[in-house]
Amino acid sequence: MIQKGSKVFLHQAFECCPYAGSVLSQLKDYVVQNGYQVVDDPYDADAHLINTCGSDEKQASLTWDALGAIAAHSPDSPVVLTGCLVAIDPKGVKQALAPFADANTFGPRHLESVDAVFSSDSVAFKDVQPSLDNAYRGNDFDDGWAHIMTSTGCLGRCSFCAIRRATGRPKSRSIDDVLAEIERSLEAGIRDILLVSTDMSAWGTDIGLNVVDLVRAVVNAPGDFLVSAESFEPTLFLEHFEELLPLLSGGRFAFVGLPLQSASPRILEAMKRTYDPEAVLAAVRRLQAAAPELLVRTDFIYGFHDETDEEFEVSIEASRTFDLPSFNVYQPRPGTAPLLLGQEVLNARRDRSFEELRQRAQAGLRRVRRFGLPQEMRDAIDSEASVEQSPQDQQPAVVHGILPGEGILPGEGILPGEGILPGEGILPGQGILPGQGILPGQGMAKAGGSNGGDRGTEADGSGQPDNA
Repeated sequence: MIQKGSKVFLHQAFECCPYAGSVLSQLKDYVVQNGYQVVDDPYDADAHLINTCGSDEKQASLTWDALGAIAAHSPDSPVVLTGCLVAIDPKGVKQALAPFADANTFGPRHLESVDAVFSSDSVAFKDVQPSLDNAYRGNDFDDGWAHIMTSTGCLGRCSFCAIRRATGRPKSRSIDDVLAEIERSLEAGIRDILLVSTDMSAWGTDIGLNVVDLVRAVVNAPGDFLVSAESFEPTLFLEHFEELLPLLSGGRFAFVGLPLQSASPRILEAMKRTYDPEAVLAAVRRLQAAAPELLVRTDFIYGFHDETDEEFEVSIEASRTFDLPSFNVYQPRPGTAPLLLGQEVLNARRDRSFEELRQRAQAGLRRVRRFGLPQEMRDAIDSEASVEQSPQDQQPAVVHGILPGEGILPGEGILPGEGILPGEGILPGQGILPGQGILPGQGMAKAGGSNGGDRGTEADGSGQPDNA
């Protein structure tokens, strides 16, 4: 048991994952409400809590680097490891924790067990009201979005994805809980809502409902606000599309994620994804025609299985249907399919996808609608943030970027070190925050920081493949 009153440093060992950000924000509130001090300096910490991601080796390396730095500086400190990496790579986690005498691990399905490590006599983890702070959101969405978890887990059996092993089958929150969080957000002056899920399309399958029920309830909820949603897996999205179309096109939704992953039927079959890519593209075109202001994001994985150059070009062409595409190199993880293609092929496709995104940027980028931020929040944001000032009457504003506040390429902008607006990017090769690692340039995040660094093998606007 970590003694109450201890100083705890919370590590953000993930990039661009709204789900992981929501969990770490809740963990922060949990330790604070139970009498612990959250500190900004890892050297000043009595204990370390690391929330992880294991979707690819780049994400995992953030955890390995953080644990290595802690072991070198304070090996006697208690360490608590949470998040998907715990379930995805238990052998690697065990090895990395070997130097520590006091270490505990909790995967996504066992987070409530942190009550056994922290003194929870004030509030149990399951009873912590989700935070509106979202200090650990990563790069996907900037300040002023209320991150609301709708469900965890998915129904898929994708051969490229390790996240499903960590999150398991769908576990949905009730409509009443989701609506109560929206109401609480509005009361706090936050009118931009991000619905977070590893598979939004599977919401409700465990409680006798379906995603249409949730979307309808959110659309009909009272108040002035806009909604973005991450992410709808295509199979159930197509199954419910005729009912979803009028709901998503009614003006309340500003942004949805719909990860296609490949436009090649043969590669999708190898991925064990059960939909027709042409049907998805047709649905997206209908949605865009019905709701021109709605932005649709997608993810593509390149280099999976024995993907040919021709099949990769089919995905490039399909990406032009979407407003915000991303391309991510396939990286095998424990329990996923092996990598069959050579590095030369992968590098060529990385460069091709980089060039595609550069051309999209030069042609002009769509903008995500927002209601904007209350004045007190705007005052707290850096003066060079890309959020436009919303009118006094709180009509929807817009933000710049492939996703708000991001550059075109990982760690880069249109020019290295720039964002969509000059000066917004994080310079390639730097740490989680430039110069603020446990040692300069290392990957140990400052509390509340966003992640940077030269990610090299990905060309995207969202930063991380949506491998749910």
